[in-house]
Amino acid sequence: MTYIILDNGIERPATEDEIAELNFIKSMPISVPQIITMKQARLALLAAGKLDAANTAFASASTQAQVMWDYSSTVERNNPLVISMGTTLGLSSSDIDNLFIQAATL
Repeated sequence: MTYIILDNGIERPATEDEIAELNFIKSMPISVPQIITMKQARLALLAAGKLDAANTAFASASTQAQVMWDYSSTVERNNPLVISMGTTLGLSSSDIDNLFIQAATL
């Protein structure tokens, strides 16, 4: 496989050392963030096409869940509400992990 590097706006083939570094980085496990902001959570759900369903689910949830959805500044990955709502939205544990990973980039 040929890798192209953008070096000061100019494309060039990657050196063997750069290819080795890229392959090393690709082999590293991606860690799942344990806390994201509510803004990041909503943007990740929007990108996944799940924000409307989440809003609907929280609108019919307990008052405590609604308050947490509306007023929390962060979302914790292992919060029982996150796990429960994930199930409600048809998300597996892996899907939720991926949403947290994506959210952390937003």
